[in-house]
Amino acid sequence: MNKKIIYMLIFTAAAFFSMNFQHIVTPPYLTAIGLEVKYYGLLFGFMALGLGISAPISGRLGDKYGTRITIFIGFLGYAISQVLFATFTDLYALLIVRITAGLFVSSALINMISYLTKVSSKEDRAKVMSYYTGVVMLFMSLAYKFGGELGELMSARDIIYIHAFSCMTIAFLSLLLPNIKGNRKIQSKVKIKDFMTIRLFKIMIIYFLVTMGFTTVNKFMEVYLVNIYPISTVGNFISIMGVITILFTLVVLPYASKKLHELTIMKILLVLGGIAIWTTFALFDNILIGFYTVFIVFNMARSGYVPMHNSYISKADENNQGQVIGISQSFRGIGMSLGPIIGGLIYASNPVRMFNASAILLTIGFVLLIFIKGEKNENEIISSSNA
Repeated sequence: MNKKIIYMLIFTAAAFFSMNFQHIVTPPYLTAIGLEVKYYGLLFGFMALGLGISAPISGRLGDKYGTRITIFIGFLGYAISQVLFATFTDLYALLIVRITAGLFVSSALINMISYLTKVSSKEDRAKVMSYYTGVVMLFMSLAYKFGGELGELMSARDIIYIHAFSCMTIAFLSLLLPNIKGNRKIQSKVKIKDFMTIRLFKIMIIYFLVTMGFTTVNKFMEVYLVNIYPISTVGNFISIMGVITILFTLVVLPYASKKLHELTIMKILLVLGGIAIWTTFALFDNILIGFYTVFIVFNMARSGYVPMHNSYISKADENNQGQVIGISQSFRGIGMSLGPIIGGLIYASNPVRMFNASAILLTIGFVLLIFIKGEKNENEIISSSNA
C-alpha cells in the first residue's frame, strides 16, 4: 500500500480519537448549563451548516495550495472554537462557535478524504475509502469508551477542554504529513457544470436525504441512551458497536466493493439501515438489547454508505477531486444541519417517532437509487460532461 495512504490512516486514527471523546459528555454538559433538549438539534445543526458552507471552498483551497496547510488550519480553528464552546453558556454565543467549528473542521475533513483519493487509483479507491471509514469508526468507538470512563472522573466541561487542546496538538502533527501539492494540475476554480451530470446531481440529492436520516439517528441515539443508562454503559455500547463495525468496513466492505458496483452496495445498505432503525424500537421491550443487536446493523449501513458514495463521486473529475468532494460535502452538510434541527423538534415530542422518520428517509433514498440505471456504462456517464 502507498506509504502516503498509511501515513494518512495513522493520522486519521489520532485525529478522530481526539475529535470524538467529548461527544458522550456533551448532552450532560448542555443539561448542566441549563440548555433545553429542543435546542440540542440547533447546536448539532449549526456546526453542520458551517461545514456545508465552507466545504467547496475548503476542497478548492486544498486542490490549489496543497492538503497539509488546509488540514492544519482546519484543526487549529476547530480547536479554538471548541475552547470557546466549553467557555460560553449563552445559546447565541454557542451557536456562533458551532458555526465556526464547522467552518474550520470542514477544511480538515474534506482534505483528509481528498488526500486519500488523490494518492489512490480508481481501482483501489473504494477499498481505500473503506479502510478510512473503518479507522474512523474504530477510533471513534474507542474515543466514546474513553470519554465514558473519563466522564466518571471529571466534569464534562473539563473533558471538552482536554478535547480542544488535543485537537490543537493534532493540528501541529498534521504538518508532518507528506504534502501532495504539485502532484497534479490544479485549477483555481471549477464550474459545477464541468463535471455535474444530471445523474451525479441525483446522487447528491439522495446523499442529502440519507444524511438527514443517518445524522439524526446518530446524534439523538446518544441523547436517548444517556437519559436512560449511565454514561459508562453508553460508552461501552458504542465501543462494542464500533469494534463490530470496524470488522465490517475493513473486511466485508472492501470485498463487496470488488464484486459489486458502488451504487448496488449503497442500495443494499439503505434497505438494511432503514429496517434496522424500525425494528430496534418496534420489536424490543428492553431497548438496550435492540441496540446491541439490530441497531448495530444500522451503524454498519451508515459507515458503509459514505465511503461508497465518496468513491463514486471522486471519479467525476480526477484533477479537482478536492472541490468535487467539497461540493458533495455541502449536500451532506445541509443534511447534517437540517436533520438534527427538524429531528430535535420531533424528538422533544416523541423520540421514537423521530427515529421512524429517519428510517423513512433511508427508504426514500433507496427508492430513488432504484431509478438510477445504466451501471454498465457508468464510466461513460460519469465523465460525459468532461468529454
